[in-house]
Amino acid sequence: MNLLSLEASKDLLISIVSYGTNKNDISDVISILKLHETEISFDILVIDNMGSSDLSDFCKSIDIFYAFPGKNLGFGSGHNFASKYFNHSFKYHLILNPDVFIGPDAIQHVLQFLNNNSHVSLISPKLLNLDGSIQNICRFLPSPINLLKRFFLKIFSLNYYNEEDNFNLSNKPISVPSMHGACFFVRVDHFNKINGFDDSYFLYVEDIDLCREISALGDIIYLPTCSAIHKHAQGSYKNFNLFKYHLKSFIYYFFKWGLFFDNHRSNINKKATLGLKNLLNTDS
Repeated sequence: MNLLSLEASKDLLISIVSYGTNKNDISDVISILKLHETEISFDILVIDNMGSSDLSDFCKSIDIFYAFPGKNLGFGSGHNFASKYFNHSFKYHLILNPDVFIGPDAIQHVLQFLNNNSHVSLISPKLLNLDGSIQNICRFLPSPINLLKRFFLKIFSLNYYNEEDNFNLSNKPISVPSMHGACFFVRVDHFNKINGFDDSYFLYVEDIDLCREISALGDIIYLPTCSAIHKHAQGSYKNFNLFKYHLKSFIYYFFKWGLFFDNHRSNINKKATLGLKNLLNTDS
């Protein structure tokens, strides 16, 4: 790996992991960022897990960094690669999916929140579907039973009351057990302290695992006072190969943290539930 020799530390590293993503889609995501119009110092790195000359040439044409690691590292390991790519430091790391559109106002809002709240380790804005509806990105730490329940409800398109929905519908910042990793802002010193994502995951569940790891250092915050748009495809429900990756990742997760006896999971989920109830009581 070649470390780039650049001088001063910067505010924000933005890493985008791609595997076969069309260069026009990457262009759309980057064009929305418009960070040159702000005072934020930043670098953007596209990690191309497939290796595309078109994408490489495109990144060069708009003067952003491009890297092909030589093989498909997967999602989390790709962002870990990005965290070690530069030889200067960053204060925050935006882990951004190539199908998430976030503008400069939202980014500035998140960074200001992080600057004002040193106890926060990781934060995500509210994610919206293309039609403006709210995506349910906040999650309790999973158990095998509630995971199976959610899977079958998804497969059969059944609706049911889910306490997690109250996190996603909050209009105030709230501490949550875990969130979908499409648009994570992470405090870099905390990310480095836990050695980033667990490289044992190739695809899926690494975001839950990261939230669990980093929650020992600071709060995981859902920030609904700003938003981004996520063209979420939920591919693992439609593609059998992706489903296998999802299943394999959850098997590893439960063997790592405990299948049925996981007191830490219970404590984190109970703490978040209590915080939610206090917030709802304050609003009523």
